[in-house]
Amino acid sequence: MKYKERPVVVKPIQIEAVQYVKTGPPERGVAGSGSNFMEIFEFTNKYAYLMNGMLLIPTLGGDYVYHVGDWVVKEADGHFHPHECESFKRTYELIEE
Repeated sequence: MKYKERPVVVKPIQIEAVQYVKTGPPERGVAGSGSNFMEIFEFTNKYAYLMNGMLLIPTLGGDYVYHVGDWVVKEADGHFHPHECESFKRTYELIEE
């Protein structure tokens, strides 16, 4: 027997900047010039956090350090999956803006 994976529609978010002012949750005034951290923070249900100027998001494989251009994909079960930019482009195609 052979199986084919069912098509899944995802709503990802791309990391625009990872240079942040200080470490901690955004409630304490964490911000980055030109960053989309608050959008990422809300997208990840407030799981994203900063440590030593890096953006981290918990995944099933552990905390993942994201870089500019990386994508965060929220799976149907609510878990987050990291994708480097080229991997994302190979895996997904835009169906709606």
